[in-house]
Amino acid sequence: MMTVIWEALPADSILAGDRSVTVWLLLILLAAVIGAYLWGLNRREKKGHADQLTARYKSLDESALAEIPDDRLVDAVAANVIAKLDPRRPDAYHLVPTLSQGRCSVYCVWLVCHECAQGGLAGFYAGPSAVFAELAADGLELVGAVECAAAVRAAMREGADLSALSASFDDAAKRELPLEKCVAYIRDNPGEFVDAPSDSHTSP
Repeated sequence: MMTVIWEALPADSILAGDRSVTVWLLLILLAAVIGAYLWGLNRREKKGHADQLTARYKSLDESALAEIPDDRLVDAVAANVIAKLDPRRPDAYHLVPTLSQGRCSVYCVWLVCHECAQGGLAGFYAGPSAVFAELAADGLELVGAVECAAAVRAAMREGADLSALSASFDDAAKRELPLEKCVAYIRDNPGEFVDAPSDSHTSP
């Protein structure tokens, strides 16, 4: 029966069907290539922006700190911390706790806020940044975001419902605005965020 049907189809219909399939395959391939290009371009742009920030804020003194607008201040402090990493052996977990209380706290608050914005507390705890959880909770408490800190601490417990705690963190963050509290802390304590001359260099 299948043979009869096949033989009954006009040759030009068969060829048209083959061309249609080929066109669809080419369109799918083109879409995949464009998607891969845009993804790579986005990654390069983000990396380029991060590199610009670390170069720009590699060293901070009080006058430079005072000139940074509030909406860039926390990113600048985070970039200043990242610039201190040894590019050959970057190890933020061992560097960050050796910094001033303010720098350590603001960096960790910045880290947990950005990671939670991408994947919630579940994403934060599933990745390498989870080692900063305790420091992040301490930092959140220091700047006054106590509800956010409570959610981060609760998520450390075995068997914690990370989905529910992510929602709790998000709700608390909307009320407490931890990154804005970081800005206020930096403005009130600028001495904790400035570099001694040797601080602007990475370790050998």
